[in-house]
Amino acid sequence: MVALHTRFSGPTDTRGSRIVCHRMDWSPRHRERVIADPDDTFSDERSHFPAVKKLCARHDWHGKLVAGGSDNGYVWVFVPTNTPSTSETDYPLVYEV
Repeated sequence: MVALHTRFSGPTDTRGSRIVCHRMDWSPRHRERVIADPDDTFSDERSHFPAVKKLCARHDWHGKLVAGGSDNGYVWVFVPTNTPSTSETDYPLVYEV
């Protein structure tokens, strides 16, 4: 599996705010990305999760992920499938796709 990176992209004159998600392997053929609307319900990595789900659905990737902060967004990595799920108060949050 690959690591994923998400970042917030602010609004412009023609587009609203959005979250950009891309694979973190640096081969030019893998520099694809997806763009999704942020989930305004949250202000942390949970607002970036819709973009992660969109990229994972494109590749039919399934599993559990955790996110960690980077200098300009979040890095998402797949974890073993036997990693226990967490509640909203536990950290790190474990996401399933």
